[in-house]
Amino acid sequence: MRRALLGSIAFGLFACNAILGNEDHYVLVSPGEAGHAGSVSKAGANGKAGSSAAGESGEGGVAGAGDEAGSSGASEADSGESSSGGTTGHGGNGAAGSAPCVKTGVEDCYNGKDDDCNGATDCADSACTPTSTCVPDATDAELGTLLQTGSACPTGYTAVTLHRGLSADPVCAGCSCSVSGLYCHTSIVGHGTFACPSFQTSGNSYNMFSNSCQPINPGTSTHHYDVASFTECAASGTATPSPAKWGETSTFCKADRVGRGCKSGSSCVPKATTVACARKAGDTACTGAYSKSAGAVWSGGVDDTRTCGACQCAGGWGTCNNAGATLYSGVNCTGASQTISGVQGDDCALPFAPASGQVTGAPVANACVPNTYPGGEIKEKDPSTVCCQ
Repeated sequence: MRRALLGSIAFGLFACNAILGNEDHYVLVSPGEAGHAGSVSKAGANGKAGSSAAGESGEGGVAGAGDEAGSSGASEADSGESSSGGTTGHGGNGAAGSAPCVKTGVEDCYNGKDDDCNGATDCADSACTPTSTCVPDATDAELGTLLQTGSACPTGYTAVTLHRGLSADPVCAGCSCSVSGLYCHTSIVGHGTFACPSFQTSGNSYNMFSNSCQPINPGTSTHHYDVASFTECAASGTATPSPAKWGETSTFCKADRVGRGCKSGSSCVPKATTVACARKAGDTACTGAYSKSAGAVWSGGVDDTRTCGACQCAGGWGTCNNAGATLYSGVNCTGASQTISGVQGDDCALPFAPASGQVTGAPVANACVPNTYPGGEIKEKDPSTVCCQ
C-alpha cells in the first residue's frame, strides 16, 4: 500500500514536470522567502521544512528528489543563504553591524564626540589634557570660576559681572548751576507803642536790599535784623537719575562649553588657574562638591524706575561784609540819612521817620547746588549665589 502511494506521488511529479517541460525540479520563490524552499522539498521521505530568518534576499534551498529531497532542501533553506547570488549576508540572526567611526578632524574637547576616532571622547582624550580638565557637576548651575574685578577670564570662559551693596545719590545728575543774583538783605519794623528796646513790634516789616532802594515807614522807634547775603542761582542741563554705586564687584567666568569624557558626576571644562565654582540663581546654600560660599548674594544689575523733573538749584543765605543799612527821610533814598548797624538791634529815637532805605556792604556768594530729586525707586535684580570648591 505504502509503495503504491509513493509510486502514485512519483508519477504525479513526473507528470507535472512533463507538463512544465522541465526534466529537473522547478521551484518558484519570492525574494526574501528562502525558507519556503524547504516546504517544496517535502517530496523526500526524510525531508524537513527549511526555515530561514528574514533578512536575506535570494532563493531558498534547492528541492531534492526522492529520499534526498528533504535533506537537500533543508540544508540550503535552513541556512538562509542565497543560491543565486544573494549578497546581504546570512539571515540567521539578522543583526546589523555598528557604523564605523569617521574622523572629522582633531579632537573637539567639548562636543561629546570622538572626533579623531582614537576611542577617547573629550577630556578622556590626551589631546585635551593641555587645555581641559574635569570638574564636579552642579545641578541647575553654571560652571566656571570667580575672579576679582579687572582680571581677565581664561580662554574658553565668558565674563559675567556681579555686584552687591547697592547705593545711589539721592539727587539727580546732569544739572549745572550758576549765580544769577547776589545781594545783601535785612528788614526793619517799628515798635509802635511798645517799649524800646524790646522784641515787641507793631505794624509791617519792611525789606531792604543792597541792590535797590526800598520804600519803608517804620517810625522813629525801630527794630532791625542781621544783614546777610542771598545768592540766587540759575539751573541748566537735563536732570537724570544718578548712577548706581556698588560696594563690591567681581567677575564670574562662565565656561562657554561643557564636554564629556570624565568620570560619572563630572564634566569637561576649559582649564583655569583658579578654583572651580558654580553659580546658581537665587539665594541658595552651598553644599556638596561646591561647599564654600563666595559671600552674600550677588546681583546681576538693577531695576531702575527713577525719573527726574527739570533741573533746580539752591543758593541761599550767606555773609555780607561791612554790612549795615542807611535810612533816608525822603523817598528814593533822598533827603537826610541815618546809618544803622548790620547786627540785629534797636534804634529807639531816630532823628526822622524814615521814608526809604538801602543796605550797604559787600555780599559773599554761596555755592549754587543742584537740588532736583528723583521719583521712583532703584533695586537690585538677577540675584545669584556663587559656590566654590
